[in-house]
Amino acid sequence: MDSQTLLPSTITEAFRRTVEAARDRVAVRTIDDAVSLTWGEMARRVDALAGGLAKLGVRRADTVALLLSNRPEFHVADLAAVMLGATPFSLYQTLPPEQIAYVVGDAGARVVVVEAAFLPSILRARERVPRLEHVIVVDGDGAEGTLALAEVEGSNPGFDVESALRAVTSWYSVSITVSRSPSSGRSAPVVVLMVRMATPRNWPARLPRRRTTG
Repeated sequence: MDSQTLLPSTITEAFRRTVEAARDRVAVRTIDDAVSLTWGEMARRVDALAGGLAKLGVRRADTVALLLSNRPEFHVADLAAVMLGATPFSLYQTLPPEQIAYVVGDAGARVVVVEAAFLPSILRARERVPRLEHVIVVDGDGAEGTLALAEVEGSNPGFDVESALRAVTSWYSVSITVSRSPSSGRSAPVVVLMVRMATPRNWPARLPRRRTTG
C-alpha cells in the first residue's frame, strides 16, 4: 500500500503531507487579506521559527505558552513548537496576571509568545515566574527584555528541521488545555495524554504513564 494512503501518525506528518499536496493554496489569512500565507509559506515560517525556538533552548517535552488572538502568527508559533516535540498551550486572553503566572509556572514554560495588546499582563506575570526566560512579541515595538518575532524567526538557519521531525515519532503525545476549577475559580493547565493510532502489528507492549495536573 502506498504510504500516502495511510493516515498520518503525528501532527507534524499531517502538516508535511498537506504542504506537499497543497503548497500553493492559502492556508491562513486575515479577514482583510492583509496577511495571507499559502501552505508552502506557512511551512517556511514554521521551520524558521522552530529553528529560532530551538536556539532559545526549546526541546522535546518542553512547553511553550501562547497568548494570542486568532491571527496567522498563532498557527505559525503553535506548529513551530510541535515540530520540536514541545507542547504549546493557549492562555485565556482575560486571565489576570496572577493567574497567568500560576498557569505558566505550573506548566513549566520558559517561553511565551504574545501579541502587544496582552504584553502588559505577561510582563506583570513574569515577575512571579523566574523560570520564564523569553517573551516573544509578534507585533508592535515590544518592551525591554523581550524579543521580536522577527528576531527569533530565521535566527538559526543551520537548524536541521527534518532531524527534529524524525524525533517526533512517539507512541504518545501531550496536549495542554486550560480549564477553570468549579470550586476555586482558578485556571489550571490540564495535561491530556493522546495515544498514537496503532495496529496490532505496531501496538506498544506498554504505554508510559504521565502525570495529569488540574
